[in-house]
Amino acid sequence: MFDIGWSEIFIIAFLALILLGPKEIPVVLRTVTHLVRRLRGVAADFQQGMDKIIRETELDEMKKDLQKINPQQLSQNIESAIDLPSFGTNPMDILEPQQKSNTAFETKPLSSAAATKAGADTLSLTTNPPAGEKDPLMMSEQSEKTMPLLEHLVELRRRLLYSVVVFLLLMVGCFYFAQNIFDFLAKPLANILLQQTGRRFIFTDLTEFLFTQIKVSFFTALSIAFPLFAHQLWKFVAPGLYKQERLVLLPFLMASPILFMAGAALLYYVLLPYGWEFLLSFQTAGGQGTLAVEFEGKVSEYVGLIMKLIFAFGICFQLPVLLILLVRARILTAQSLAKKRRHAIVLVFIVAAVVTPPDPFSQVALALPLVVLYEVSIWCARLIERKRKQVKKDADDAPKS
Repeated sequence: MFDIGWSEIFIIAFLALILLGPKEIPVVLRTVTHLVRRLRGVAADFQQGMDKIIRETELDEMKKDLQKINPQQLSQNIESAIDLPSFGTNPMDILEPQQKSNTAFETKPLSSAAATKAGADTLSLTTNPPAGEKDPLMMSEQSEKTMPLLEHLVELRRRLLYSVVVFLLLMVGCFYFAQNIFDFLAKPLANILLQQTGRRFIFTDLTEFLFTQIKVSFFTALSIAFPLFAHQLWKFVAPGLYKQERLVLLPFLMASPILFMAGAALLYYVLLPYGWEFLLSFQTAGGQGTLAVEFEGKVSEYVGLIMKLIFAFGICFQLPVLLILLVRARILTAQSLAKKRRHAIVLVFIVAAVVTPPDPFSQVALALPLVVLYEVSIWCARLIERKRKQVKKDADDAPKS
């Protein structure tokens, strides 16, 4: 995995030359470079956004701390710190006698109407904030309704701990059946080798088969717990989404594990029997003056290869989910997907070369189903756009009240 052989590079170059032509290859390279730059810009914007959220969270915590402080106690602490008289009596008592005489003024009694107007003005000043400023009480209520970042992290930590505990329990249970799981994974190859006498699996390290069983348990528990991980992720994200967004994302979340299992089933029941038979056909029986070349499979290498192939097929079968989600978000259209079909085929073979072992058979075996899924995505995108146009037409034809 993540290792490209020369034969795979040759297949990619051949397809790029045939499908794209020599004139479009430089354009594709420039487009890829532009996309890489945009991804870097998106990463930088995300980092700035996270820094802003952290700063706002810190300010919210400071505001909450200030709201908990008693104003009278704060006033007493300030007075004691600067050694000033109490302001409970007449504030003019603080001034020196000479300052009192200079600041003396004549007071006149107010009429009842003027007193009423002054009281109303005072009430309006105390209850209504100035123009352009927010009411502190309303701000505090909104901050209480909005979950701060710290509480989000606590909620995420709780769901992660729950998922990890369930995963560890599943891993312990799968380790008890590790031999049965290994036999199941080895069955496509065993059905071929058992037709010959003296064929077997080997391990060359005393701890190799033990760690292979642990690896099998880990992989099986991860596959079983994937729907649980997706459910916990949905529970964490769903409260922050609108109803329409939840209705859009929920079908994709349900389809993702189904497509993963479909990719793994296609690999196990269809491709592996033919693939192993094809690769084992390169064995030679040997003869006079020549040595026999036979397959002696190591348990760790075989399990590692099977896991890589299952993971690669399961992830790559998420292609319809990704493309249809982009169409629903109006980022892509069916026309743009159909127009870039040749580029997509070349990209599919590149991805297949990266995620599969370095042999052309595995690359082609993964790339061909992905091309079919790409065509299915175009068909689904056309259905979505047709339905969207029908809804818009019905809304325009509806009588306005």
